[in-house]
Amino acid sequence: MLGYAAALLSGFLAKLTDAQVDEQLWFGRNASYAMAIAYGALGGFLTTLSPQFATVFWAILVAVLVSGKIDSKEHQLAIASFIAVALVFGGKMPDAAIFLFLASAAALDEKLNDLADYGALKKTTRTIACYRLLLDVAALAITVIQHDPAYILAVLSFDIGYQGGAYASKKISNPHPPVRGTHLMLDLRGGDSRKLDSEEDVSYFLESVPGVIGMRKISQPVVRRFESGKDYGVSGFVLLAESHVSVHTYPRKRAAFIDVFSCKRFGFSVPKEMAERTFGGKAEARSEKRLIS
Repeated sequence: MLGYAAALLSGFLAKLTDAQVDEQLWFGRNASYAMAIAYGALGGFLTTLSPQFATVFWAILVAVLVSGKIDSKEHQLAIASFIAVALVFGGKMPDAAIFLFLASAAALDEKLNDLADYGALKKTTRTIACYRLLLDVAALAITVIQHDPAYILAVLSFDIGYQGGAYASKKISNPHPPVRGTHLMLDLRGGDSRKLDSEEDVSYFLESVPGVIGMRKISQPVVRRFESGKDYGVSGFVLLAESHVSVHTYPRKRAAFIDVFSCKRFGFSVPKEMAERTFGGKAEARSEKRLIS
């Protein structure tokens, strides 16, 4: 029973931490760090109880890692706590075949959940995706095959805790959460006219930047050449789950204006360096702001 209670609490704290990161509840940043360390440590502790628990919770950890969901300091702390506790206190070895099966189901859950967030799924499929039911189905299948209820009970305990955390986060949500954003505007001068007049180079820049600053594209880059009187150039943009990146080039003037906006924090140096490598010349920040209100 201790294991199932720990799994339930781990799921509850995981969702509260997630809500704090995304929605800014009443908790402060230190509280979210503490919750992250706690739910990660509980996950690591669960791997020490039995091979079944180890298999389930290592599978969940690997799935969120390969799905790119560890995108905040809080969740990075949770992963570090999980691994540290598992290593220090002697986590059990998971069953390799079952681990791969459960990790694949959990990773597919995360992918479908992303698609549901983007409105790319039909209503029935969206329900399955929102509740991440594929891992439950996979755990139930393993339970039937192995005649061992530990797999499905471990997953259900975590899921119940997670949904409890979702309910609690709605009840204690801040009705006036802070508005946050990071806005970088670059003015590039002295660039290579041929590259600035290339739809392919603009598209490459728009395709590449989101990944290196930790953002997720929700559209393909849209790029068009334009002519206006004596001026001409290329304009393009890509939509992100977090906002957008846009580029407007002026080959005759060997110049470009680049705009990166996100509701998440990102480093200013990387887009600047990528712009200079892609188009040549020197990029200077016209504005770089971290907005909180």
